[in-house]
Amino acid sequence: RSDAHHLDAWILGGRTELSRSVCLCEFHHVRLHQGAYTIEEQANGELHFLDRRGRRILASEPHPVDPEQGGAAHLEREHEAQGIQIGRFTPLAQGAGYPFQLAPTVDAMLDECGHPVARAEISEEPETEVEPESQEGGDRDEDAQDLHTLIAELRAEAPENEPDPPWPERDETDDHLLRLLAGRGSVDPSELCRRLELPVGETIARLTRLELAGCVRSTAAGYAATEPGAANPIAG
Repeated sequence: RSDAHHLDAWILGGRTELSRSVCLCEFHHVRLHQGAYTIEEQANGELHFLDRRGRRILASEPHPVDPEQGGAAHLEREHEAQGIQIGRFTPLAQGAGYPFQLAPTVDAMLDECGHPVARAEISEEPETEVEPESQEGGDRDEDAQDLHTLIAELRAEAPENEPDPPWPERDETDDHLLRLLAGRGSVDPSELCRRLELPVGETIARLTRLELAGCVRSTAAGYAATEPGAANPIAG
């Protein structure tokens, strides 16, 4: 399976025609839009692929891949042993623009490094000031103590049982985004960022919310509208 890339940018008026398209695998199609390389058409119609420095990328000789050890075979075995299932939605952000919570992340990082931290108890009684014992330099790990204090303060500010923030309501920007998708097979997120004049993070967050709501679906080349009335303004 491959993606069709416009040789003449669609946003600049390029037509969707097979004669003006080139087939690329999904990975290299994304890398092209990320600026990893460019495609230049020669006078005779031949296409040259150039790296960031303008050097031509030549075709390499294919090498046989060992089905037992080569390619991603070892990753598939490791994932199967650990019960990890990697799918097309795995790399997509599952959040909806909520504020980042640092405490659970720090806990996970410490646990991964073999330094689990006991859950801090938040006492309602006023704390009594304790004079620090006199110790020689190097006997006390001040960084570790500071880290424990930071984690306790973060937990106090954002307890884990705190209800999630309300899900953002669909707004006029979402409707504008859906109108850009209406009637088109698939649109690259970078084009939506330019048309909406929004940062890529906010655009992806909006697309993710709309995907979870069933208004859009992800495709190999970007996103597409799913429901016939997706481009209609908000009712009321």
